[in-house]
Amino acid sequence: MKDKIKKIVKTIVFLGCFLVGLYFICSILKFKYADGVKPMENFYDLPEDTVDVLLLGSSHMGMNVDPSILWDEQGIAAYACWGGMQPTWNTYYFLKECLKYQTPKLVVMDTYLAVNDLEYSAYENSVKNVQGMRFSEDKLEAIEAGVEPEYRDSVLLGLPTYHYRYGSLTAEDFSSFFWNKNTDIQTIESSGGIVQPISIRDTSAVTEKAELSEKLGRYFYMIIDYCREKDIPLMLVTSPYDVQEIEQKRYNKISEIAMENGIEFLNFNNFYQEAGINPETDFRDPGHLNDSGILRYSTYLANYLRQNYELPDRRKDESHIWAQKKETSENIVFALDEQFVGGGLNYRDTEVKLYDNPLASYTLLTEISTECDSEDQVWMSCFSEEPDNYTGLLINKKDGKIYVIFNAISRIEITEFGETLKLAVVKNGLNYKVYADGSLAGELTMDKISPYEGTLLLGCQADAEGRRFRYSDTDVKDLEVYDISLDEQEVREWEPRELPRPQEYQAPAAGSEADYELAQQFAGDGAEKYLDTGIPLYQDPGASWTVMAQFGETSEIGAGVYFSCFCEEESNYRGLLVRRLEPGNINIMFGNHSTNVQVEKDSVIRLVITKEQASYNIYLNGKKIISDEMSAVDEYKGNLLIGCQETAEGEKFRFSDIKVYNFEVYDGIVGESRIMEWNPDYKEEQPGKEPSPVDYVLPHPFLGDGISEFVDTGIQLYDTADKNWTLKLKFRKGEAGQMLATCFAEEPVNYRGLIINVLDESTLSLTLGQTAKEVELPPQPESELEIIKSGYMYTVILNGEKVLENVESRTSEYDGTLHLGCAVDIDGNEFRFSKAEILEMTVSDVLQNE
Repeated sequence: MKDKIKKIVKTIVFLGCFLVGLYFICSILKFKYADGVKPMENFYDLPEDTVDVLLLGSSHMGMNVDPSILWDEQGIAAYACWGGMQPTWNTYYFLKECLKYQTPKLVVMDTYLAVNDLEYSAYENSVKNVQGMRFSEDKLEAIEAGVEPEYRDSVLLGLPTYHYRYGSLTAEDFSSFFWNKNTDIQTIESSGGIVQPISIRDTSAVTEKAELSEKLGRYFYMIIDYCREKDIPLMLVTSPYDVQEIEQKRYNKISEIAMENGIEFLNFNNFYQEAGINPETDFRDPGHLNDSGILRYSTYLANYLRQNYELPDRRKDESHIWAQKKETSENIVFALDEQFVGGGLNYRDTEVKLYDNPLASYTLLTEISTECDSEDQVWMSCFSEEPDNYTGLLINKKDGKIYVIFNAISRIEITEFGETLKLAVVKNGLNYKVYADGSLAGELTMDKISPYEGTLLLGCQADAEGRRFRYSDTDVKDLEVYDISLDEQEVREWEPRELPRPQEYQAPAAGSEADYELAQQFAGDGAEKYLDTGIPLYQDPGASWTVMAQFGETSEIGAGVYFSCFCEEESNYRGLLVRRLEPGNINIMFGNHSTNVQVEKDSVIRLVITKEQASYNIYLNGKKIISDEMSAVDEYKGNLLIGCQETAEGEKFRFSDIKVYNFEVYDGIVGESRIMEWNPDYKEEQPGKEPSPVDYVLPHPFLGDGISEFVDTGIQLYDTADKNWTLKLKFRKGEAGQMLATCFAEEPVNYRGLIINVLDESTLSLTLGQTAKEVELPPQPESELEIIKSGYMYTVILNGEKVLENVESRTSEYDGTLHLGCAVDIDGNEFRFSKAEILEMTVSDVLQNE
């Protein structure tokens, strides 16, 4: 008897150990899929009466609707029990399983898989959609309905489907035991900034209906019947995606079924615009939304469910597990670390976008000092100044009243306040409430709010191009921003913090030695010469500095740029730029402001510009012309250049033939008395370039073949821009388009030099410097041409008769040589060969006409 008992005990112990071991093996090896498996397993962990809205369906539900957003926006306790490519039979058994443990007030089902043609899911999906279920009769039926016969036994046992996983285990596999409960509210993992533009076709013309497939349709009706049996409302949705025509025909059938059964059906392919969804920016792939799309879609659903169904706000239910877990502090998206002091020149970018999703909720809690001495009185703004989208949030003061402005006509005014004001703005969907010192100052509802990508700014606004303006002498003593709408009790109980004031800014005084000083005069050539000072004036937009320049007004070649540290970024031009618009008219751009000044033509200009944070003073020839003008801009890392500018891509351009005699840059502010007295002696001139000799005689007549024949004389006519020379040429007219001689730079932004070209029997085309001229040819076949260049002046004599005189054409240097019978491209290669007939030619540096 004892032996028998021992055997029984041993057997029980063995079986117990075996079962415990098997449990651990299965728990470790089993699949931990985020779709199908984990949603169902975690569902069992939830306390009773947790879920008010049960979300069912495929990834079109699970990857598009975020339950945490439904909670944050409207306090809706929703749970998504979903699986990838989940057909209606698995949705049906998920529904039955969920209703054993929770009693939701609403079931919302995405219908994407109801319009497909499936008899069985792919093996992997069929495993996902049953493995997470506890063993029961419903699980057995789910396996029979959804798994192909040859795989049913292995799926039921489980281990045969995942026994091979021992080689790919992770830390997560060792934290899925019965004591590791997960009762957190669900949230969708970020898509990491992925954007895939898609098109959602207009199916409004598709009115034909197509029957659902037999099996999918049968279980679809079973879902409807089961919800009716349990007396739970069913709502059908279709998340937006790249819908096909046959699918739309089946959605039309679903719409008919829904109407017959009194069920609401929202097909967002037909009105995704109402949810603010943009197919160009809000998708991660053709079937799933990205972060911005999820936020817009989930927010819209949250507001829709709140307005159309009787659902409690569980955030106010302290006994609810998610209310206990979701502390308000988790929803704070910005908090000041010190008081903000505008002073009329400072600003703070919180980087918080209040309206990128116009349906999203937020709460703004702030304490402001109500005194403001500047003309503009803006405490904070996240407001679009675009004429067709004048909307957002703007808190300002006018005529002794403080306004909280939402658009051109919707605003709440506050007339009674002390030296400080505790202000709260609560946005819940399209509804606003404003509290002043704990009391409700007003509330309103907007018909529509358009998206705005700007951020919340303190102390200024942003214009329609995104440039900051209306800098104000306003102080914000405290500010907190939340991405949910706090309730009235939380708003009334909020107390501002005692934050430190920022240290007062003291502009540094410039030292006696310049941080940069021009060593020699700079002479630009309008082609390629410039100076890079190496100083990025706007790398720190709040830096203080002084630029002192003495330069000649004259600039004939190029764009007339004296100096620049200027960003050419479209819609955000900014920095420092001094240039000549026309003779006697100088344009000065500073920050993002601009002024034009008149000066004497061909005069010498003394210009001093000081920048103290965002405040500019400008002095012209010892006279102050701009006083304490505010212009704050964004960072720009480009250097201060003399004689040119820089493109948005960092390429140098707009080279100019300017003359700068003195140039000094100081870190800090040079005193005004020193500025007024500044009139330095000119720096030494750069040593001039010696021109190469000009002495050439064509040894014998040249006859071009139009294919490859040419003569390179080796003579540089423009190696110094003001070089003197005389060219004599005897030629015979041939076919049209004869390229006789060229010494010409084929640079697209700076074409220059000499071209002699026979256009036709009666026309000779000349390019002199940068000036094009045409001269009439006589009827005889041979002609003699003489071109005399003195400095920048040209004289042309044809057959002994002066046909052009005093043609002034300033150009920059060009090191190319004089060619006969062809032209030379930008890379130095000969091209445009012609059948030129040149009988005689001489070139010399003697001005023979004189």
